Amino acid sequence: MRLAMTIITVAVMATLVSALFKSAFGRELRSLIKFQISLMIGVSSYFGFCLNRPHQDFLLDFFLNGFLCFVGVFLLSAGASALNNIQDRHRDKNMVRTRHRPLASGRLTVALALGVAIVCLVVGSVVLYLLGRDFLVPTVGL
Repeated sequence: MRLAMTIITVAVMATLVSALFKSAFGRELRSLIKFQISLMIGVSSYFGFCLNRPHQDFLLDFFLNGFLCFVGVFLLSAGASALNNIQDRHRDKNMVRTRHRPLASGRLTVALALGVAIVCLVVGSVVLYLLGRDFLVPTVGL
């Protein structure tokens, strides 16, 4: 029962997050933050969080704290991916496989990518701070 509820919750979270990226700008943003990879990292952190909390309040842990864990880790991963795209933009222009990425092709600006990275990293850190109530959790996340 518990595993089924966890899987349903993850499916609902993934559906809600993916609905945010349907526009053309959203597709570029999704590519910048490596959405699918960040999503899987967030989902795995959610499962790990839920499996580590066997005797806590079901509603609070699975839906609120588990969701905070998912969002915080997802945002940290997204911010790190955006920073990685900024660092690799010059090399990406020269490689056939990566020349169509948003920064390498010029569809997104470096300033916008840096802004996205900073917002994701700061908000993700704040969310993880709220989850753990100390600076250890976001520090380990970074």
